[in-house]
Amino acid sequence: MEICGKKYLALNDVVLHRGNHSRLPDFKVFRGDTEILNVRADGVIAATSTGSTAYSLSAGGPIIEPELDCFLMTALNPHTLSNRPMVFSPHKPLEVRTAEVSVSIDGDNAIPIDKETSVIISKSHLHLDLIDIDGDGFYNSVHNKLMKPMK
Repeated sequence: MEICGKKYLALNDVVLHRGNHSRLPDFKVFRGDTEILNVRADGVIAATSTGSTAYSLSAGGPIIEPELDCFLMTALNPHTLSNRPMVFSPHKPLEVRTAEVSVSIDGDNAIPIDKETSVIISKSHLHLDLIDIDGDGFYNSVHNKLMKPMK
């Protein structure tokens, strides 16, 4: 991810949110010159497949296998009935334009940005191999942690 020429790394997600502002900002997401999303919401979550089972899932996003190379965009409390999460290939960056908001990377401290600043989300050249320490596998972990009814 890039903000004002400074690069940041995220393993799970990048969240653009209204922070302490009372009004809902408009979030416009571009792929090149094409506007692909325009939503008024509390925020938007750009998640990796690894981050799909965290904040994005709680906001109504899909579960994505960790091996799938993609980005996921989920709106937080959109002010519309027709908004749906979207999945993108990582081959082209996404650009998010919005009003004054805050950006949190993997749940870390929020970075305030102004309305002239674009956030560029792109795939890193770095790669991380994850280890299954429980030996359960992804789908068993999802089933055991998320699908079983709470007792």
